[in-house]
Amino acid sequence: MCLIVTTTWRRKRRRNGERPIHMWEDMKSIMRRRFVPIHYRRDLHKKLQILTQGSMSVEDYYKEMEIAMTRANVKEKR
Repeated sequence: MCLIVTTTWRRKRRRNGERPIHMWEDMKSIMRRRFVPIHYRRDLHKKLQILTQGSMSVEDYYKEMEIAMTRANVKEKR
């Protein structure tokens, strides 16, 4: 299925005079623009900011925080 979608996109880009996609980063960027709503990143950052431990164990809280950071593309400063 992925091969069919990729082939279709390549043909469409060629017909539209757009440059071919050679790098995975380019493909990810195009996919995000096409399929991810504009508010998605904002909502992920907000979720990360309001995340609290509450009744979770430290381990569960840490896992939730790591997942939220990964999804929001936030890098931990060391």
